[in-house]
Amino acid sequence: MPVYKTNVRRSNPTFTKPTFVLYFPNFTNFLATDQGGRIFDEYKPIANQKVLEGAWGVEWKYGMSLCIAHYLVIWARTAKIDKTIGASLSGVASMGNQDGLLTSWSVGEVSKSYDHSKTMLEGPDAAFWNQTPFGRTFYTLWKQHQPNDGIFVVT
Repeated sequence: MPVYKTNVRRSNPTFTKPTFVLYFPNFTNFLATDQGGRIFDEYKPIANQKVLEGAWGVEWKYGMSLCIAHYLVIWARTAKIDKTIGASLSGVASMGNQDGLLTSWSVGEVSKSYDHSKTMLEGPDAAFWNQTPFGRTFYTLWKQHQPNDGIFVVT
């Protein structure tokens, strides 16, 4: 039985901001700013290394968009923390809060409970991608586009 090693093309076509905005129009105003454009340009090469057109095929542009959106949201969460919050230990700790489904809410003495099991992916590589809905969608699709260790068997 012959064994063949797949050869996924490691280069991608050019990916642009207008393509990203096509998939996620809510980012339009942010990307129109100097800061937004710079941040996009910083994360695009990272996504370009993770999302190979040779493996993703027709979903490549969507995969690139999901990956970049994930990074942009993580960046924005950190950037929005004002200096007074970041100046305290509890403020810095709050930067890592996870989102989940709100399962209960109280008004007296304000209390909230979240169920993370309904929104979290499982697996050793999933933790980073669980931080945003874009990341969870990306990770789910990414798993589908991974070759079986680059090797397949013809019987």
